[in-house]
Amino acid sequence: MSVFIGYQHVDHPQALRIRKQLRRAGIEVRMDVMDFESLTTLHVTETLTAHIRDCTHLILMMSHSSARRWWIPFCIGEATSWDRRICLYRLGDQALPEYLAHWPTLTRTQQLDFLIEAYHREAAMRMLAGRCETSLPVRARDIHRGLRERIGRGF
Repeated sequence: MSVFIGYQHVDHPQALRIRKQLRRAGIEVRMDVMDFESLTTLHVTETLTAHIRDCTHLILMMSHSSARRWWIPFCIGEATSWDRRICLYRLGDQALPEYLAHWPTLTRTQQLDFLIEAYHREAAMRMLAGRCETSLPVRARDIHRGLRERIGRGF
């Protein structure tokens, strides 16, 4: 299990903080800063698809400059088709497009602990399922629902 952090170059410092916190929790993290303006759309989509395919979780850094970029819905579509766990990390107070309300949105680094706990809980369930004849399927939508509720409660 690993986490891919999708972000723009301007959000690099915040993405590094998130990566540091996840790694401290023993979570493998992948990041790839992309210059969306100088790369071809084909190169960007192929790279994002490969990263999303190779991870179990996706965190999208949502700054003022990235919130309405084309690659955000592309990443969400790819992650949904691969049944990946999706989490948004909103930077700043800007309102996000309405369609993003479906996914858990973190606004503070303390809330990242909720994602870390859900990650480790799912990893333990997967390990247990590997020892049993019957599997314990954990669907992304169940993870999303639980994380949204936890963020809403604040504990």
